[in-house]
Amino acid sequence: QIHALEKALPVHNKRDGVRQASQLLLQLIEQPNLFLEQRMQILEALYQHSYSGSEEWRQASQLLLQLIEQPNLSLEQRMQILEALYQHSSSGSEEWRQASQLLLQLIEQPDLSFEQTLHVAEFLIQKSLNNLYQSDRSSHLLRGWLSRTQTSVVVGTSAVVIPIANWSSAFSSFVVDTFTETTSKESEEQRQVAQLLLKLAQRPNLSFKQALQVSRALYRCESKNREEQRQAAQHLLKLAQQPNLSFKQALQAARTLYENAPIYSEEELVALRLLWRLVQRQSISIERRLQVATIPLSIFKREKSYLAMAEAVQMILSLIPVELAKKYLAQKWPPLPLRQYQIIADHSYKVTALDIPYIIELANQETLPVSIRDEMYLILQNVIPQFGNISVSDEQIV
Repeated sequence: QIHALEKALPVHNKRDGVRQASQLLLQLIEQPNLFLEQRMQILEALYQHSYSGSEEWRQASQLLLQLIEQPNLSLEQRMQILEALYQHSSSGSEEWRQASQLLLQLIEQPDLSFEQTLHVAEFLIQKSLNNLYQSDRSSHLLRGWLSRTQTSVVVGTSAVVIPIANWSSAFSSFVVDTFTETTSKESEEQRQVAQLLLKLAQRPNLSFKQALQVSRALYRCESKNREEQRQAAQHLLKLAQQPNLSFKQALQAARTLYENAPIYSEEELVALRLLWRLVQRQSISIERRLQVATIPLSIFKREKSYLAMAEAVQMILSLIPVELAKKYLAQKWPPLPLRQYQIIADHSYKVTALDIPYIIELANQETLPVSIRDEMYLILQNVIPQFGNISVSDEQIV
């Protein structure tokens, strides 16, 4: 019956047609003796073929909340229901809040396996990150619209153009407050997930693979709590420095550590030291060690680490002759796009005082392609006259 309804749905090209099909699905789910899987299939079809925020959409969410109250549900079934509810609820809605709290309670149950706990935690992290991205993007677009838009107000027979800023400040504040409240709820959820992951990391007898999975999830969790961020970093540092790791395990740990380490932090320095150790393993082929050496050049990070770039060049030079290194670097280090050169030329390219020695080293490195050296020279040309204005944070000094 579901298949027949779904097959018929494309012929409905108006709202009333879709609503009629949704009503038929709601009637179908009322049939007695349906298995849970069948009810979930009907509800999924209802979500897919009704409008977001419609009465049918709301009814589907309420039915999911009723399903979760059924006795004798297995853990897998409860997870399936709650994930469906969370997936289809608008961020900040009552259904979203209930699903979030029930999922957080679910993964605190002691009888949950490692895999089940991690699965729910990663699901919450990804959904929260998606919602935060959408909120930030929508807030940015709306702020831009409010700052640019004008509207016409008809007074008598004439239209008067009034800047929207003159009449929409209250509305603008309301929208911003709504986004802020939603973001705050998302951040609190991320904090709770981070706490649960830290507890998970402390379980005894975790395998290397499991410990690494927890570390990656912790770094993906956008918790703003500095203590939780510090604990996440310490957990990965401890994991990466375990003795007797295989080459593959050591590489996975070092790569994860480098990917997530702030520039000039203890984690970055340890990651680079671990990469050097891997590069120096004589039992490993040159090709694999070259792949290790180029990790700082191949991983995109929010902030460029010129220290890591300089170290990568030195690692490559320790493995192959200069002429081969020139060709290899030309392949692995492509030049900047033209747009990026314009950013540098406009003095809007951010560097710190700690970057300068490594930029100078790269600019003087004859092994590098001319385009890369030109990039470094351009940065120096624009930055050094302003050197007295470059600020160094307390954390960077440490």
